[in-house]
Amino acid sequence: MALLPALLSWSLALTGLSEAGGGEGNVQAGGSVEVLPSAPKGSLEEGLSGSARAYYATAMAAVREGNFRRALPYLREARAQSFSALQDGPLPRQVALRHLVRIAYVEEELGELAAIEELLGRTLDRADDRPDLLQARAVLLHNMFLAVRNFSGKSPTRLLSRALHSYEAALANTGRSRPHLLIGYAALLAEKGDRRESRAVFNRLTEADLQADTLDLAVAYYYAAIGDGGRALNRLSEAARRDGWARSGPLRDGISTRHQAYRMHDFDRLRDSPRFQELVSLPEEAALGLRPRAAPTQR
Repeated sequence: MALLPALLSWSLALTGLSEAGGGEGNVQAGGSVEVLPSAPKGSLEEGLSGSARAYYATAMAAVREGNFRRALPYLREARAQSFSALQDGPLPRQVALRHLVRIAYVEEELGELAAIEELLGRTLDRADDRPDLLQARAVLLHNMFLAVRNFSGKSPTRLLSRALHSYEAALANTGRSRPHLLIGYAALLAEKGDRRESRAVFNRLTEADLQADTLDLAVAYYYAAIGDGGRALNRLSEAARRDGWARSGPLRDGISTRHQAYRMHDFDRLRDSPRFQELVSLPEEAALGLRPRAAPTQR
């Protein structure tokens, strides 16, 4: 596939996010503000360079514009370059694997989103599939907003608006996981800077909703999105005491909760926290073979 001719122009488009007058800078509509002025320290993409970074930047520019299918070949190339760096250097294996984990995660999420968009554009065989597809689309668009924002350091306003509208459409056609939807919507409103509406949506949840172990990561992310890192880390600490924290389960497609927290963009702003590293990064990288496992406690 002839990827290189478009590579430079799309990479420059992404670079233009940070330049004055680019139209995708600080979020100002409705009194909201840019929440994250720079890429978070310790993101899994940190240190991404060379052709892998160029392909990834091109993919993020395409995602920003809503061209999801166009982004996928560039993500595949970025993943291949990161795998090559993991196998042959020159990057340290720990850094290369972080890049590979993140790029593969974005590729997986974007592939699902592209497929769902196509399904929603057709007449569905089963009408009761639509609410679940709408819900999944909202969550995946939210994830893509975070992917672009965290990589570029600027909020992609069109993608943000599209994700918010998708949440609203999904909530109007409620599927089986309404609490998860409400938390995601509240968190995205917080990312936009609309804290009052964010709290109003979050307060629609019951205490029983908020205590469900299936919502550990969603609730922790909400607290991170409103800037309450302490409560976010406390909820992750609670999650770490549950059985599924370090072990995969059938409801997570064979992925442990800890690995999910490790690869998600939701917690990038917490990655330089010693508590997050102790709970998530250090043990997960040990499980991936990048660090020595903790020695057993001596009696």
